[in-house]
Amino acid sequence: MRGIGMMPNDIPEWKKRAFGGNKASYGKKTQLSILEQRESLPIYKLKEQLIQILIVIGETGSGKTTQITQYLAEAGYTTRGKIGCTQPRRVAAMSVAKRVSEEYGCCLGQEVDAFLY
Repeated sequence: MRGIGMMPNDIPEWKKRAFGGNKASYGKKTQLSILEQRESLPIYKLKEQLIQILIVIGETGSGKTTQITQYLAEAGYTTRGKIGCTQPRRVAAMSVAKRVSEEYGCCLGQEVDAFLY
């Protein structure tokens, strides 16, 4: 919820309302299962609202890239086609595809893949 150098008073009101106050909540670095890790991300609370949004802005590590694509798939958006997620760098694209395939429970190259251009 907070960027580098931001104080609690600097947090925009919409973030305070969405995440329940001034206290930041980030995924914990523990031995949690993948499901527990997903559910611990700040973006998880907004899952139902997010699948209706076109543009999402969030802090690094909040789950934008790895979670929203899965939320859309779980909501049935893949029945008519594919969901694309862009990454500016080859390494990032491969890392994201690998992570999402692990979370989604499939082998990379099946339901989840990376196309590099």
